[in-house]
Amino acid sequence: MPWIERDGARVWWCASSNAASAGDAVVLLMGLGCSSDLWHRVAPALAAKRRVILLDARGIGRTDVPGRLVHRIQDQAADVNAVLDAAGERAVHVVGYSMGGMVAQLMVLAQPDRVELLVLMNTHHGRIEHVDFGLIELG
Repeated sequence: MPWIERDGARVWWCASSNAASAGDAVVLLMGLGCSSDLWHRVAPALAAKRRVILLDARGIGRTDVPGRLVHRIQDQAADVNAVLDAAGERAVHVVGYSMGGMVAQLMVLAQPDRVELLVLMNTHHGRIEHVDFGLIELG
């Protein structure tokens, strides 16, 4: 199983695809408190035509962040980009569910060329005080 180390976190990720699949890669981002295991019905169906990348967010599932209880959305978006680097993917389709959708939105703001297609499910933009726009170049 692949892992990346970033900013004190040991982030678990995996990639799967059918040998015959040649489509673009898709990364699936789950919501708060849920591991990537909850994509167990969606991921295999997508893997028939695309490379599917799953990861567990900070403090969830197999991802460990010793000594931290609070995890910023910006850090999670940076984790996803680090996983994409490790997976050798320049640009992907991103599906974000709930908090995963908030992470996906920050990915687009931070590195718009990295996201080819964005699918947001049951999410929102977050409140302005939860987003540190100083870390994001807007334009």
